[in-house]
Amino acid sequence: MAMDITGYIHKSKEIDVGGKKLKFNELTLLDFAQFQVWAQDKRKAENAVRRVQIIEMAKSIGDIDSMELLKYVDRPMTEDEIDESMGTFEGMGYLVYKSLKHNYLEISFEEAQAISTISLVTDLVKSDLFPEDKESKKKPRPRGKVKQ
Repeated sequence: MAMDITGYIHKSKEIDVGGKKLKFNELTLLDFAQFQVWAQDKRKAENAVRRVQIIEMAKSIGDIDSMELLKYVDRPMTEDEIDESMGTFEGMGYLVYKSLKHNYLEISFEEAQAISTISLVTDLVKSDLFPEDKESKKKPRPRGKVKQ
């Protein structure tokens, strides 16, 4: 028996952005999966440039194996690196874009980036629509003498 979810409404919040009320939706698992793909694609494009630079640098130095260095560039992103990319300005803008896309299908990534500010993202995090930074949740390490 299938559950009827036709009336399900995501958690949302209206925020005044430049004099206009915009409705932001809670991010879904699909939004996070799409963010992960976006971050990995962005990394691949950056790595294409890095590969050329590493090969040229290894040639100019002489006795460095560029293929050995490329192993570090060609590895997949870790979960921590994906999480870190959410904290970049471009990453935050992408999350704003995904949040708005639920209600404003016509919005572009560039338009969402243009209205994205630190205070907007802070409001979205405080409203639980966005994930909170893991670092801010970590407990401080105890300080004291080191046992020897």
